[in-house]
Amino acid sequence: MNTENYGALVTLDWGETEHAFATEVADRPAETGKMPATPETLHGWLEQIHERAGGRPVAIALEGGKSAVVHALLEHPWLTIFPVHPATSDRFRKAFTPSGAKDDIPDALVLLTILKQHRELLRPLKLDSPETRKVAGLVAARRQAVDRRTRIACELASTLKTYFPQAMELCGREPATDLMLDFLTRWPELRSLKAARPATLRAFYAAHNSRHAEVVAARLALIDKARALTEDRAVIEPAMLEVKMLVDLLRPLQKNIASSRSASQKPSRPIQKRPCSGACRVQDRQRPLASSQPSARTAVAFHTLQACKNAPALPRSNKRAATRSGSTGDGMLPSSCDRPSLSGPGSPSPNAPGQRRTTNSNERRANTTRPRYAPWPSNGSASSGDAGRTVSPTTKPAISPLYSAKNHRWPLVSPSPDFA
Repeated sequence: MNTENYGALVTLDWGETEHAFATEVADRPAETGKMPATPETLHGWLEQIHERAGGRPVAIALEGGKSAVVHALLEHPWLTIFPVHPATSDRFRKAFTPSGAKDDIPDALVLLTILKQHRELLRPLKLDSPETRKVAGLVAARRQAVDRRTRIACELASTLKTYFPQAMELCGREPATDLMLDFLTRWPELRSLKAARPATLRAFYAAHNSRHAEVVAARLALIDKARALTEDRAVIEPAMLEVKMLVDLLRPLQKNIASSRSASQKPSRPIQKRPCSGACRVQDRQRPLASSQPSARTAVAFHTLQACKNAPALPRSNKRAATRSGSTGDGMLPSSCDRPSLSGPGSPSPNAPGQRRTTNSNERRANTTRPRYAPWPSNGSASSGDAGRTVSPTTKPAISPLYSAKNHRWPLVSPSPDFA
């Protein structure tokens, strides 16, 4: 619970051109105002608040989101930042303002009320390690670049279909590859392509690691019998100009995506794990044949976990959880090669109670007897079909004890990460 006695309570409704604020220092009446959205004004205002609070810690609340204001606030270690979800402040404001009227200073006062009266429900902002935040930024930048490349590649493919659809067949139907970009730079239309010699085309494909004789021969045959979709220069020339523009946009994107990938996969030092226990403890065991070095996105997702209060609580009885979810009761799942098969030749009938002698593909467990099905007591009622018909005892799969402490296991922990 956030019960610390702060020297001042501050809220900030940030904007692009100006910020609205509300402050309450030493139990004095709340003060409101606006200031320009400049770094000099913001830092100077925060230093004045610190002086008025007598050097004591200051709590500040603002709506969550990607804002440069947060980076400025982190420069002052005496500040405790409380992000408020926009939906929380919006519903709190509508509860007392049914008309839906909205303004900057009233919004700052709403945040001040939440910070003052419901601070125990808010969670202060806690940052991950610098390496984790750096990798997270690189991964996000690369994801945006990949999405942008996909949009431009779709535009390129759509433009080619209007006047030069054969280019997609001649370059592997991938618009964003180096082969396609170099091909369109050299032969932007079918007329120039048909004027090229076969030896020139073979050398071009060989330079781009396309050396299969059958594939190259099929492409040359396609070029030889190709026919232009249209001969209208009013259609071809604007389309060629657009293709050139899209190719020029894709080239630097390809280069930057490769650079961001290499930067995110090679951090300067290992990412530190947050101390955690209970439901969100990540086991050190890994899946068989898995790489010992996780990807950048996996590292960011698993190493930015918050405290255990955000993770779902484990059931009290592991045995009950195992029966309900099909797990082994120790937080692990058996490998697919160890799971009993319910179909195929030699599989037991689902209505056959008792133990079944089964063999596993693993020679160490061959010829072992395991309880595949346990009898489930019948309710004693007749079948819904014929009246007076005796109901055979139903069965329920039972978890073998051999699954709980052997190989082929990986962690079953996947709480939703909370990125501060």
